[in-house]
Amino acid sequence: MTKTKPQDPGTSWKTLDAVGIRVIVREVAKEATTSGGILLPDVAQEQPPEGVVLGIGAEARDKIAGEFTLGSHVVFLPHAGARVTTKGDVVKVLRWDDVIAVRRE
Repeated sequence: MTKTKPQDPGTSWKTLDAVGIRVIVREVAKEATTSGGILLPDVAQEQPPEGVVLGIGAEARDKIAGEFTLGSHVVFLPHAGARVTTKGDVVKVLRWDDVIAVRRE
């Protein structure tokens, strides 16, 4: 039986460490189309952005107390955090309390 590898999220973000109460998240691109087939850009969508947690700072780890972990799929505030590009990889650095929900699937 052949095992499939999980999708590689890229490794260039690993040059970053979350500090203090910060969380590093890779945004998940959302595609939305109207019933007529028109593709809506992210800014035209009303839902908050979502992403996968890549790093958690030491203080944030204490505060979240297991609510989410590395690899969790989270929903966060639309204008929260700073967008950081490193070696062509784009991630978002947020405060732990900018995460407003965890998607459990």
